[in-house]
Amino acid sequence: MRERAQSDQFLHIIFEMCKYKNDSKRDRYYYDWSTGELMKSEELIESYDTIDWVCALSGEPIRSNINNFNAENFVHPDYHDTLGGKTVDGRILKSSVAFQQHVKKLLMNQQKEFLNIAKKNSKL
Repeated sequence: MRERAQSDQFLHIIFEMCKYKNDSKRDRYYYDWSTGELMKSEELIESYDTIDWVCALSGEPIRSNINNFNAENFVHPDYHDTLGGKTVDGRILKSSVAFQQHVKKLLMNQQKEFLNIAKKNSKL
């Protein structure tokens, strides 16, 4: 390296290479095992916050966010226009309670699975 450092062209190339930051993480795609698709990290994080659910009004399949308990989260987008009033349909309330219980059960199962893995690895 010392021999080549005498060359201005060599040093210019080295400095040009160092000037550019590696921002490939933003453009990197990740595999989502739950859907079998490739997606960017922001989309992947968002997809892990949603689970399959059923519309409270029509029974159609929807994706609901586990952190959102608004009425829109339990209704298919085609039926959002029915949610304008001050009262909420009883089917939506029933769906929201069932959704909360389902999410709680999923999180408890994940916690148990994690603890089992941690116990097994601590014995090694």
